[in-house]
Amino acid sequence: MHTILIFSDSRYRDSFGSAWLKYNVKKLLPDALVLVASFNYWREAIESLKPHLVVINHIQGKRNKMIASYVKRHGGLVVVQYNEGVIEFDGRDDVFAQQKGARDVDKFLCWNQRTSTLVGGLPIGSPRFDIYTKELRGLIDHRGLFCDKYGLDHTKEIILFGSSFPSGKFTYMLQKFHVENWKDLGNTKADTWKDPMKFAEQQQSEQNKFKSIMLATALERPDSHIVFSPHPMSDVNMWRRWCLGEEITMIDQEYVFNSINACDLYVGKTGALTVAEAWMLGKPVVRYSAAEPSASSRDQVDVDSFYATHIRDALNLIMYKDDWRGEEPPQSGVRLHYLQGWGLAPNNAGMATADIIKVMLGKHDPQIIGDVDHVRFLEAARLHDSNHRGYVVDGYGNHNKAVRQSDINDWYQRIHALLE
Repeated sequence: MHTILIFSDSRYRDSFGSAWLKYNVKKLLPDALVLVASFNYWREAIESLKPHLVVINHIQGKRNKMIASYVKRHGGLVVVQYNEGVIEFDGRDDVFAQQKGARDVDKFLCWNQRTSTLVGGLPIGSPRFDIYTKELRGLIDHRGLFCDKYGLDHTKEIILFGSSFPSGKFTYMLQKFHVENWKDLGNTKADTWKDPMKFAEQQQSEQNKFKSIMLATALERPDSHIVFSPHPMSDVNMWRRWCLGEEITMIDQEYVFNSINACDLYVGKTGALTVAEAWMLGKPVVRYSAAEPSASSRDQVDVDSFYATHIRDALNLIMYKDDWRGEEPPQSGVRLHYLQGWGLAPNNAGMATADIIKVMLGKHDPQIIGDVDHVRFLEAARLHDSNHRGYVVDGYGNHNKAVRQSDINDWYQRIHALLE
């Protein structure tokens, strides 16, 4: 019997994709022990389970390299499957290229052809986006359920704002961590990110402009619900205080697909994944950029028809219609082609990944060195869940980032109930 360990990094980003991958692996390898673990207790997980195969989200930084090294030394296999990133890629090629040829990685599973070329992997998409397939959309909360959960009137127009300025907080907190962390991850080797503090200052400035758009919308559309979903790595306590003062509904403990599915219009930053997810759900989008149009990336040229605009002009587009309810987004075929090019269009990557894992285990049949202590893993998971129950903000200002076993089990049961 093989033991397969899937590491999950962020509760409201990775939980579904991790549970969905587990489900598909169990379908193909019913006798295997397939477990999902939060990176918070990564050491206990690999030392107690000594997995035959481990799935991690990148091979940057000391932590993930230590995981891969340990697994290889004990006879296991290592798969890197990317579950986060951006649409437009300018300035990030160097960061991805650093991972090519990593000595402890057996297989890279990438979003698209561009990333696969950079790291020497296989373009396959990402299981987290499979929730947008027709088969799995029933797992997304419907509008009425979402509105009841957050006390919103489902008959009113809902405009959802999303931010993507996670580094802005480092202008006033954790500066040393920010600099050292970016060096550890290799980000500073890319021209765009070589000065961590300068990047943080730019993001903070852009964030302040973004606030003005959201506030102006709230003032100009008093009969609409203005809902805000912060980037999960941002300073959520700061955002919570600001939204409370401006009477804006902040949603910081929710899966993005539930929020987008409930809205009538999504307002998001150029390059943010949530823009792509809104397109996949057929929602109209106003995309803003802090850069002048002349400074757009080369990738941006391909999507000019989607009305990406300078941040100071975004308000005009938001106010263009009196009521966004029932609005159909234009050029859906062009959007789909764009998403497919970036490997974001849902394509059952969960099953494809499971197929690859089955082949890898069958071909190599890894032999594990050392005893397995399953009880130790379960004890670490239970303690972790207990410590992250309720509203928890960690030392880095991230709210409920830790993935809990209870979340994984809930998703697994919902998937099973839908498909079996």
